[in-house]
Amino acid sequence: MNPVDEHDNKFDIPSEIQAIIDGLIGGGKYGIKIRLPHAAVMTLLFRRNTTVKDKLRIIFKSTFEHSKNLASFAAIYKVTFQLGQPFFTFSVCTRS
Repeated sequence: MNPVDEHDNKFDIPSEIQAIIDGLIGGGKYGIKIRLPHAAVMTLLFRRNTTVKDKLRIIFKSTFEHSKNLASFAAIYKVTFQLGQPFFTFSVCTRS
């Protein structure tokens, strides 16, 4: 058996930590995906007396802040879920 075939990646990360990392990355990506177009439209429509440089700064600052907040919320949610999971597992009793 080839040792390369045993593992797809170099590091064995537990599934709980992988879920937290995936939530962090997914929250950040979704924050950018949602906030960037919204910030661009709102800034271009309602910030008429500012320079292009200031408009771009406002757009990127609000996009980064929203993405950071959403990513941190997703990571905190995943951590809380993983910590509380042992206390809220239910077993289904079947009668025969």
